[in-house]
Amino acid sequence: MKFSVIDDDNFDIYVNNKYLDFNNSDEQSLYDYLKKILINIKKKYAVNIFGFYEVDIYKICNIGTLLRFNKKDDDDFIYKTIDLKIVEHDTDEVYLRFDDYFLIKDYKNIKCFDNNYYIRASSIENDDVNRLLEFFDISIDERLADISYI
Repeated sequence: MKFSVIDDDNFDIYVNNKYLDFNNSDEQSLYDYLKKILINIKKKYAVNIFGFYEVDIYKICNIGTLLRFNKKDDDDFIYKTIDLKIVEHDTDEVYLRFDDYFLIKDYKNIKCFDNNYYIRASSIENDDVNRLLEFFDISIDERLADISYI
């Protein structure tokens, strides 16, 4: 699991399928998984997460799930509660962004944009995800579709 804070109201959590598999989950299972993950994040990173969040769920073929939390409102009247609106996305335009080309040099279909290297998340092999986890950020950017491969 990887926790990335974007700003005060937005954060991302990447969950490896070996930890929790979001594929073929019903609505109740999704809420149970999210509850488990948020409790784990609050304990591990000592962050105070409360309010109303829209959660974008991007399932990445065979390797994991990206949870993108976007705070919509502070829940002032009930402190320390979380309310979630879940939005599931079906897209294959999820990319992993690397600073170092040599980490992914053995892969095909690498894109270079803004001094970073991108590879489609679905093309990473399952065994390499844990090895590369600390080196990538997840990017969902439509501009990358127009960038040619190097």
